[in-house]
Amino acid sequence: MATIARSLGASQILHGRVAARGPAFEVVLELVDAETQITKSWRGTVQDADANLEAAAREGYKALVGKVR
Repeated sequence: MATIARSLGASQILHGRVAARGPAFEVVLELVDAETQITKSWRGTVQDADANLEAAAREGYKALVGKVR
């Protein structure tokens, strides 16, 4: 991911995934620093299918931003 970030001219890149875990969803985000290749992760769980996945992703984003450097 650091190579992709550098090729795009970005200093950091954020990527993630959402996976169904029974009635819940697991949200995993990773923030990678292109220069240092340091990766910080955040993991959250949304308890039901009607829950707001966007809110979980925003929470993870807020938790990760600024932690790489």
